[in-house]
Amino acid sequence: MVHRFQKEYFEEYARLAMEDIFPITLRHRENPDLICKDRSIGIEVTRDISPYEGQCYAVFQREYNGDNEFEQMQAMAGKINPKFMGTLSNIDNVIAWNNSQLSGILEKVQETIKCIKNKIWKLKSYEQCTNNCLFIFSDHVSTPNDFRRVINNIDVDITFDKIFIFAMVILFEYNTKTKLYKEYNTTEEQRKTYQKRALQFQDSINEI
Repeated sequence: MVHRFQKEYFEEYARLAMEDIFPITLRHRENPDLICKDRSIGIEVTRDISPYEGQCYAVFQREYNGDNEFEQMQAMAGKINPKFMGTLSNIDNVIAWNNSQLSGILEKVQETIKCIKNKIWKLKSYEQCTNNCLFIFSDHVSTPNDFRRVINNIDVDITFDKIFIFAMVILFEYNTKTKLYKEYNTTEEQRKTYQKRALQFQDSINEI
């Protein structure tokens, strides 16, 4: 079954992944979405979806009833725009766009670059921490070369201290101070745990 994921899901998933990979403890708040108690780290969480994808997600949110299987979700996407037919993929029950089939719709990483630049512009209005970080769930970045291409094509000053991009199975990290790149692989077991707990968190918020 393909679940309907909301803002709270992605923020909790990011928290779980970051705490699992790094020796930190985060709590939820707004602007930034995650923060350490001592304000040593603040993390803004977002997604790099395009207007086309936004259309699809809006339909999924409106029409999803808990019983739609992946094939039905693909059909919904195809009704919005025939170019979307066959471009969806499903990894760990998370819907993503198959970039190899999207070349005619958008340049592969442009939405990621736009997303980062938009968050850079908004950062000045957020509570400032010792280290201000950006965590992006990406449907467009899938390889180290994609990630480097994103960073190298940002034509404004990157005011975040670190940028993390979660590309389905790999967490990419760029330190803007040291200019160093790192990557962290996640296992299927880890991702299933993150997903289960993030869905539980999302449901608990919706019940309030």
